[in-house]
Amino acid sequence: MNQLVYRIGDLQRVIGLSKWTVYKLMKTGDFPHPIQLTSKAVGWRASDVEKWVNDRQQAGDSPSIDG
Repeated sequence: MNQLVYRIGDLQRVIGLSKWTVYKLMKTGDFPHPIQLTSKAVGWRASDVEKWVNDRQQAGDSPSIDG
């Protein structure tokens, strides 16, 4: 089964957050962790990102980007 995987640039366009915000949310456990694609590249499963977006919409949350 082929699964869509977002690299950081694609991820930023899809969810509208900076890469720094994504990494900050990951550090606090509030965003899915990426999968290792190569020894130097990671990506996020589209299904994980979609679930994260849906969960936040249902909860009425929006990420804090100011610290």
